[in-house]
Amino acid sequence: MRCKICFFAIGLSIFFSLNTYGEVKPESFQTARVGETAPAIVLDQILQAPKGTRTDWASLRGKVVVLEFWSTVCGPCLNWSYHVNKLGAAFEDKPVVFISITYEDEATVRRSLKKFPMHGWIGLDRDNSLDAAYGIQSIPTMALVGIDGKLLGWTSPSVLTGHPEMLDAALAGKMPDYMQSAPRSKPPYIDRFRDIDTINGGEKSSTKKKLPLCSILIREAEEGEKRPSNGLGDQRNSFDESRTMLQTIASAFDTTTPYIVSESPLPENPKYDVLFRWNKGRIDIGNRLLRDALQATFNVEVRREKRMMDVYVLGYPIGYKPSWEPSRPGLAYDKETGLAAPTHEILERMKAGETFFLSTSGMDNLTFNLPYAVDKPVVDETQIDGYYHFYFPWDRDLDDAQVIIKALRDKYGLTLTLAKREIEVLAVYQADGEMSKKKR
Repeated sequence: MRCKICFFAIGLSIFFSLNTYGEVKPESFQTARVGETAPAIVLDQILQAPKGTRTDWASLRGKVVVLEFWSTVCGPCLNWSYHVNKLGAAFEDKPVVFISITYEDEATVRRSLKKFPMHGWIGLDRDNSLDAAYGIQSIPTMALVGIDGKLLGWTSPSVLTGHPEMLDAALAGKMPDYMQSAPRSKPPYIDRFRDIDTINGGEKSSTKKKLPLCSILIREAEEGEKRPSNGLGDQRNSFDESRTMLQTIASAFDTTTPYIVSESPLPENPKYDVLFRWNKGRIDIGNRLLRDALQATFNVEVRREKRMMDVYVLGYPIGYKPSWEPSRPGLAYDKETGLAAPTHEILERMKAGETFFLSTSGMDNLTFNLPYAVDKPVVDETQIDGYYHFYFPWDRDLDDAQVIIKALRDKYGLTLTLAKREIEVLAVYQADGEMSKKKR
């Protein structure tokens, strides 16, 4: 990959504009339109498909194709895989092909499939060109292609699994009900990217200049300005944070602060805006640029290492049989606020200002979210499979770990017990290589 640096300043601001970004499939520049031939499905690799499988529209003619865009780090995606699997089994004897598309590598996907099996084919789209071709801004999202290879529109797993007759209509050559004419857009977060966009050619609504393919900005946040912490989330080509540097490094390296062993130079305050936009090309290359920029700006080196640590072990009493609420088809969602909840009642309480601990899908998702609340790494030793909603009132500004421990015990019969385990951590060194004993 060659990159041309258009602007660089020390002052905690870094901008890159890329001329080339590796090999990009030409299909990534198509615009998907309902009623027209769908963008070609060009994949780097396809898993769980018969040998010799082809994904060109001539080979798929006569079949309805369900394209599901997902990732292994998307809790709702994993939550919905159970329901999509049931739908796939129901249409197994009909000409319907399910292709689940992710930008991730084969090893990552295969690890996830061992715990969360998925029906149908798994397509690896390493440069995210299909996301661009189909206009995908948030996941999980589905696109349906008819028996003639023409795009029928977009939908969500909750709508499709709740209305399987949509596939029957598509098989009959008809336009299914409940289809969307455009993919679901990302929640309306405050757009700090306007700062980058203005510097690089003016506001998006008025500029005639092309915006940079990659932009990174790091600066001190303005006092008193509240920000939603959406992180990488489902916006796989962007990163938008206003957090301490420790929190930002954790998000950029796909972990949580309890898993960081850091030196004192990482400041607790002030908070920083870290803005990252990677418009086209392989997202793993973009993420490497972001991580390198953070390390260079703050003069640190980040490594993944094995350490013996104090942790909470997630378990349950001997003989205990969980009878939990299984995850239901779909989360209640409010597009104005971007809030999601397991029920409409909980959603209304959240909109009214009440805060909750929320985790969906399997035990691994619960184990991923708990460290935020208890401020220590959590190791799952329950060996419980299944998909569930875990939720209870919790205020991160007021409640401590004991509130979480009590809620898990009283509502779910789960225990959190202090112990020592060897786990993988993110070790943050000063650039000179000296490491202090201080842990956070």
